[in-house]
Amino acid sequence: MQFSDVTNKQGLVQDIDFWVKTNSTSYPLADKARAINEYLKSVNTLIWEASAKWEYDDSNHSDLPVATANLVAGQQDYTLPEAMQKLIRVSVKDNDGNAILLTPLDQSDISGAMSEYRETDGLPRSYDLIGRSLMLYPAPAAADVTLVEGLSVYVSREVEQFVATDTTDEPGFNEDFHRILSIGAAFDYAVANNMTERINDLRNSLEEYKTRLQTFYGGRQHGKAMRMKVKQLNTI
Repeated sequence: MQFSDVTNKQGLVQDIDFWVKTNSTSYPLADKARAINEYLKSVNTLIWEASAKWEYDDSNHSDLPVATANLVAGQQDYTLPEAMQKLIRVSVKDNDGNAILLTPLDQSDISGAMSEYRETDGLPRSYDLIGRSLMLYPAPAAADVTLVEGLSVYVSREVEQFVATDTTDEPGFNEDFHRILSIGAAFDYAVANNMTERINDLRNSLEEYKTRLQTFYGGRQHGKAMRMKVKQLNTI
C-alpha cells in the first residue's frame, strides 16, 4: 500500500480520509505522515517481539544489514553503526580469511576484573556491548586476524520513515498489514477530535491487525536463504 495514491485512492493517506472523512486541509499531509511514522515504529517493535529468530529488516533499505570495518591490532573498542537498533551477531576473520562467529559475553560470568579478562591480544572469541561500543575479547593481534574488513556486524536498522511529499513509497513490511498505519493514524485523529462514534471501531480494527501481524511474523520459520551473501555497508 503506497503512501499516497491520488488517482486510484488506494494509498495510506486516502485510507485515512476514508475512515475519518478528512482531507488535506482538515488533516494535513505533514500530520498524517507523522502519525503514520509513529505506527511504523510500533510495527517494527511488534515484529521483533513476535520473533526473536527472524532477522527482520525494513525492505526499503537498498543494501543488506551487515556492516564491516577494519580491525586494528591491539584495539578492543569499536563504535557500532548509528542506524543499528539491534545487534544480531558479530564475526571476525582469522588470518586465513575465515569468518569466526563470536560469542556474546555476560560480564556476570567473569569473576575477575574485565581489564584482566583475555588481556593478551590474539584471535577474538567473544564480545561485549557497552553503550554504542563493541568490545572484543581478546583484542585482535595482527598475526591472528585479517585486519582489512576483518570485522562484521549483523544488525537490524531503523525503519525508513515517510515524509509528506512521498507518493509511491511503501512500508517495508508485509503488505497484508500495511493498513495498520492508516487505521492507526485515523484512530489518533478520531481521539483528538472526540469522534466517539469512530473510536471503538478503529481501536478494534487496529488491535485485530496487530494480532494478525504478530501471529504472522511469530509463525515464520527462520530462513537460512534470507542472507546468503555479505554485502558491505558503510564501515563502522
